[in-house]
Amino acid sequence: TMNATASKTSAIAAIGTLFEYPSRAFQERYEEANDAAGAFSADATGALGEFWRELTGLSTEHAQELYSRSFDLSPVCVPYASVHLFGAESFKRAELMTGLIATYERVGFDRRTELPDHIALLLQCAPRFEADEWDDLAGLVLSPALEKMVDALTKAGSPWRHVARAARELLRAGDESDGY
Repeated sequence: TMNATASKTSAIAAIGTLFEYPSRAFQERYEEANDAAGAFSADATGALGEFWRELTGLSTEHAQELYSRSFDLSPVCVPYASVHLFGAESFKRAELMTGLIATYERVGFDRRTELPDHIALLLQCAPRFEADEWDDLAGLVLSPALEKMVDALTKAGSPWRHVARAARELLRAGDESDGY
């Protein structure tokens, strides 16, 4: 049903907020993501629970430091999906970026100053994509990029490996029941 797809992409969008720099609202974002994912995938909520256990008791500053180490300063894992697929300097990457910018403009999604293929944006925009666009993006870009992000973040022992895993599980959830 359309509603199942719509609410699944909303759950994916909620997980996307956890790929943003941690702020004071981080716990609320986590709780929303966990609640939303719960309807679709026990694996996703399990992964989010492990993420939260690793961050529980850390100050916001410490969580921000771990985030920067994971994604910003000579990162163990760049947060840009297309870099994982095509490398940083590639025609295919430029093409995808151009397409994403056009799509964000069309659906009225504000990417602020962020590059369009940042994993947080891609996931947060999920509910606004057309169904066929979303299927292509999920299958061709997000799934393979998240696979590589899970590996890189796991090697580094970053708590965000669990968020990447949760997003990956949620993308997979229910796909086998579509009966294509």
